Amino acid sequence: MPEDAKQATTTRPAIIAWLIDWIAAELEMPAAEIDTAHSLLDYSMSSVTATILVGDLEDWLDLTLSPTLVWDYTSIDAIADHLLEQAAGAPAAAPADAGADADAMLANLDNLSDAEVDALLSKLS
Repeated sequence: MPEDAKQATTTRPAIIAWLIDWIAAELEMPAAEIDTAHSLLDYSMSSVTATILVGDLEDWLDLTLSPTLVWDYTSIDAIADHLLEQAAGAPAAAPADAGADADAMLANLDNLSDAEVDALLSKLS
């Protein structure tokens, strides 16, 4: 992506709008029902869908992201803030409630199939 185009998409409102549109389409729900401060884990997003979201964000923003992004930063607001830091080249801040997010991530990892775990691990390699 050309640098000017990348800068145009890396505003907080643009990232939030993109995430709302993507999630609404993928989960087949009205965009108006998506609360940007609400945990995405409560919207019954599958691990496969979360992984696809991360891949699509990587393509859209031309960034390399952690495959566990949705579990590390569970709300749209937290993801947008993290992505802004990453796009600006700033060191990534720890999630606001790292302990709770880590617990949520571990709980969700228990629900992953072997194939899903292998897919996540292959992205980390």
